[in-house]
Amino acid sequence: MLQDLRHLDDVGEFGKVTLEELKKAIDTGSYTYGDNAPSALTGGAAMQVEFLDSALRSVTIKEKNIKFWKDIAKAKADAVVVQYNLQQSHGADRPEFFADGGVAAASDAEYSREIEKVKFLGTLRAVTHPQTLVKQAHGPAIAREIKNGTKYLLEKMERRLFDASSAINALEFDGIDAQIRAKSVDAEYQGQYAGIVLDDDMVYDKRGAGIDEDDLEEIAYRIASNAGVPECMYLSLGAHRDLNKLFFPKKRLIDVSFPEGRSGFVLKKFDSAAGDFEIKGDLFLRPFVKAVTGTGNAPGATTGATDAGSAVASEWTTAEQGDYIYQVSAVYSASGESPALTTGAYTKANNNNVDVDWSAPAAPAGETVLFYKVFRGAQDGLAASCRLVARVASGTVTLRDANAFLPGDSSAYLLEMQPECISWFQLMPMMKWDLARINTSYRWMQMIYGTPVVSIPRHNCIVENVDE
Repeated sequence: MLQDLRHLDDVGEFGKVTLEELKKAIDTGSYTYGDNAPSALTGGAAMQVEFLDSALRSVTIKEKNIKFWKDIAKAKADAVVVQYNLQQSHGADRPEFFADGGVAAASDAEYSREIEKVKFLGTLRAVTHPQTLVKQAHGPAIAREIKNGTKYLLEKMERRLFDASSAINALEFDGIDAQIRAKSVDAEYQGQYAGIVLDDDMVYDKRGAGIDEDDLEEIAYRIASNAGVPECMYLSLGAHRDLNKLFFPKKRLIDVSFPEGRSGFVLKKFDSAAGDFEIKGDLFLRPFVKAVTGTGNAPGATTGATDAGSAVASEWTTAEQGDYIYQVSAVYSASGESPALTTGAYTKANNNNVDVDWSAPAAPAGETVLFYKVFRGAQDGLAASCRLVARVASGTVTLRDANAFLPGDSSAYLLEMQPECISWFQLMPMMKWDLARINTSYRWMQMIYGTPVVSIPRHNCIVENVDE
């Protein structure tokens, strides 16, 4: 055969063309089947069977990323309004000493009834009928989408348990943050400790600094001063990273407690004067950046950012005077977050508050604006530096920025995790609900009904404006 092929070299141009064609017939096509549409493949490339790994790679969350939802106590709710009775004291503060033969001053316990409203979370999923008939690379399409829907709800739940607020969006429950802020200053929740430890605010402001061991002692002390027991701290991964660095061994000698070739330190528990508590880094406590996820209209420009003419409650300082850019996006009921309106740079030359104004956009057909997000750039920074500073209810088209929340910083939470302090009251556990078939698609919702309840807010502490 080889002799026959060599002989072809002697028969002129016809023989040379034949050899080149033979080469092409046995060539893989130099990976062209990976760079072109199937219909564009020719020669050996057209003969290859495509290979797809059966393992599906995911860049989304894993179950181990869910921390607080796993830890919070679960309780059954039998109505859409969760009611609980609160004992404010063992008795009014009256003199406990009395004269020989007399009677003690009357003192009765005080009670009140409080409520939290159950809210409804869900995600709509759909798979076409033909998709269920074709061979699937990663298992049945419906089963895969059910799993995706479950993770989607877990991701939303983990964040919303902290930051949801019914004052901003009436469809939301009040998360841990909103309840601690509102209830911890309410006289009903201060009980017999009103006037004794009232000066110990349960919101601890770091103003852009990282958390250190002194802060851990301080917030644990505030909880203990209200007869609470700190049990677990949740903080962002960035804040946890920086806290770990404070405890890195600085000595150059080999620590025998480390196996050979291993170093580093992760602070998982802290022993304070008020007791020891766990420390958990939570992916979902990261601060928000601007992320466009929808296509609805952006809010319209009006006057942009202006001097509010007042320094009442302002936390601006002289060192923070400079140029600032603001962005505002609308979050719609179906299409999600809109592109952002970007204001011109506002020159801040005093310590007054800043008013940011915009006009309401035209919502897509059949949708409403749920709320607005307001972002602020770094001092003298560009629009790309904008980070979330506030969410604003849909009925409002202005934000008075008192610099209470610093863009790009996060919040941390030291909590007492006992059921009588913090619980998730569940009207319905997470479930799949099939919807009517109105076309050749399988449609269903995955839902969960409930609300978190912080019954004893002063047994918990928020650390805000933590440096990332």
